[in-house]
Amino acid sequence: MALERKKVPIDAPSAASARTARRRCLDGLLIAALLAFAAFPASGAAKEKEDSAATPPEIRIDSEGFSLRSQDGDFVLHLDGYIQADARIYAGKNDSSLPDTFALRRVRPILAGTLYRYLNFRLMPDFGLGVAIIQDAWVEILPLKGIGFRMGKYKAPVGLERLQTATDLFFAERAFPTLLVPNRDVGAELHGDFFHDAFSWAIGAFNGAADNASLDLDPDHGKEVAGRIFIRPIPKGFFRFLGLGYATTYGKAKGTAATPELATFVSAGQHTFFKYRTGTEAAFIDGKRYRFAPQLYFFTGGFGLLGEYYISTEDVRVGDDTRRLTNKAWQAAGTYVIGGRRRYDGVKPRHSISQGGAGAFEFAARYSELHIDPRTFPTFNDPSHAQRIAREWAVNFGWWPSPSARFMVSFFRTRFVSGVESVPDEVPENAFIVRSQIAW
Repeated sequence: MALERKKVPIDAPSAASARTARRRCLDGLLIAALLAFAAFPASGAAKEKEDSAATPPEIRIDSEGFSLRSQDGDFVLHLDGYIQADARIYAGKNDSSLPDTFALRRVRPILAGTLYRYLNFRLMPDFGLGVAIIQDAWVEILPLKGIGFRMGKYKAPVGLERLQTATDLFFAERAFPTLLVPNRDVGAELHGDFFHDAFSWAIGAFNGAADNASLDLDPDHGKEVAGRIFIRPIPKGFFRFLGLGYATTYGKAKGTAATPELATFVSAGQHTFFKYRTGTEAAFIDGKRYRFAPQLYFFTGGFGLLGEYYISTEDVRVGDDTRRLTNKAWQAAGTYVIGGRRRYDGVKPRHSISQGGAGAFEFAARYSELHIDPRTFPTFNDPSHAQRIAREWAVNFGWWPSPSARFMVSFFRTRFVSGVESVPDEVPENAFIVRSQIAW
């Protein structure tokens, strides 16, 4: 029996082989590409690791604090802070119930840094006065040169003296205009500096802190917009450290008797001389709040001037009565340093004690006033804290043995004028604040 052979096209095996070969080739190319892709970052990481091993991070310990910095500057970790230890002494008769006392006014360690060159962060708790709180906690990205976007908790861009670091103030306590602007708030801000800091600006949206207050959470749905510009119009010569600025805020808020969102005003000696009404007929904000804040400073050599005039307006309600109340405050302050130079960011002695010198000596004086809207009285104020006008003059003497250390004595005399005929003017307050300060 003859076996019949099956006819097979002569090109069939070669076509199948070609398809198989192509598939294997493609698979091989894909695997090679994946291996190359995986090997590329690995080799880069290995090279970066080798470079890191060859160039260890820079470690610095100096008057600016403790810092770690990568060789390329892309990563920076900075640890610094400051401590202010006070003695408060009240001289003569006054209406304050505050006793003479020692106090840790501020205890603030600071952790700040940079990640990947364009990301900044800052964390600053405060353990002063026996209370632990977070003063600053923010992150920032620098999308363009001279422009930053910041989000978190920090000082609102409004008050000139408020924005000045506490270690660099002319006096132990800030003047009355600071009582009319927010302290720290939570929000988002776009800011920038141009022409070597000759022009700076900031604008942001915030929860909306009350005057002289800090806020972590918004108690209502209202928000606040804040903006500030500051210029140094003369880049060279005698007036190169002349700065002129203007800030403003606008927002809406709706408080309650439990959360009135209104300010309480205190003197430099921490005596409360004005409060809004509390209790069953409590005063609270119910409507708009806006502020205007022109400001200036001037420094040359050891001489410095600082001036502010702030206006704060808000809709305040008690029961069915709502009034738009406007409070005003201003200050003029001057300082002179012997043996060093004075700037907005503090004093730099020509010869510190570590260099065999005597450091620098500072003398300062200021006058400040706060005027509360007369229409506040007697409906909206607390009857036991009904002073309408506060006038303060102050002098200060300080010794800077180095840029990091400061010892000072500030004297504040504050006179009061009552806003209610049946309530007498309070006895003037005479307060001494003796401070020892270290900043690293």
